[in-house]
Amino acid sequence: MKAHDVRHLRMCEICGSLADDRETIRPRGPHFEVHYPEKYNLKAHWHPGCYVQKFGEDAVFILAAEERRKFRLCDVSRETMLKLLESF
Repeated sequence: MKAHDVRHLRMCEICGSLADDRETIRPRGPHFEVHYPEKYNLKAHWHPGCYVQKFGEDAVFILAAEERRKFRLCDVSRETMLKLLESF
């Protein structure tokens, strides 16, 4: 990380740790708002792993495609990752 990357640091609203906003999940879009209206906050930033722990692996598929691309194999199971790859 370089000095100018500090401007991208945010707090994960689930665990409270620092996160890079280019790699965090942002709850946007009508699908998320319908499924989790009480959690819908446009300013929220979540680690992908924290998102899966809180909402479950099925909730990955209600996110926009740009958000689904941020998940890694350490965040979701192998089966879910295969489904994610097929969804693109």
